Amino acid sequence: MKLQELGYLGEKDKKFSVGRVQTPIVSLIVENDLAIDSFEPKPFWKVELSDDAGTIFKNNTKFETLESAQEALKVLGGYSVVQSIQSENKAVSAPNLYHLTSLQSEMSKKYHFDSAYTLEIAQKLYQKGVTSYPRTDHKLITLMNLNTWLNTLTIIKLSWILKLIYLTLSHGRSMCKINRWNTMPSSQRKTRQT
Repeated sequence: MKLQELGYLGEKDKKFSVGRVQTPIVSLIVENDLAIDSFEPKPFWKVELSDDAGTIFKNNTKFETLESAQEALKVLGGYSVVQSIQSENKAVSAPNLYHLTSLQSEMSKKYHFDSAYTLEIAQKLYQKGVTSYPRTDHKLITLMNLNTWLNTLTIIKLSWILKLIYLTLSHGRSMCKINRWNTMPSSQRKTRQT
């Protein structure tokens, strides 16, 4: 009715559908808009204390006037005692693995890469054997993947250990000389022989 009075309804081509879900949702939207329009900000003050180490102690008490906040400070008299401390340990789960869409979204947010460039990088990393297949939608590691990854990590570790053993055995003490030579200033490198 109000819409007809305002001239929004009444013509044959203008229709306004009303349903059991739409009506309460529209009502909530209107109430929210009215609350925003009639909102009047009210200033408040809070008292925060800091110790010599720089730790800041806060509370939830809001003072309506500056004078009442200053009065609370006077009552403390520059000296206060912490009566209780509340601390809690929170367990935070590890984030899920990326699938292509979430990877593209994250790279766009952090580095402003477009999705095609992110796909190109992911594909190159997959071809080099660094990442898993980039176009999967799985966010969890299956047992088969876990075993494959553990085997790959073991092979990589063993290859580095074997390289170090080979270098140590084949070069022996000369490896130490090379390391010392590489850490010398460039002016002394020309005169030193290895």
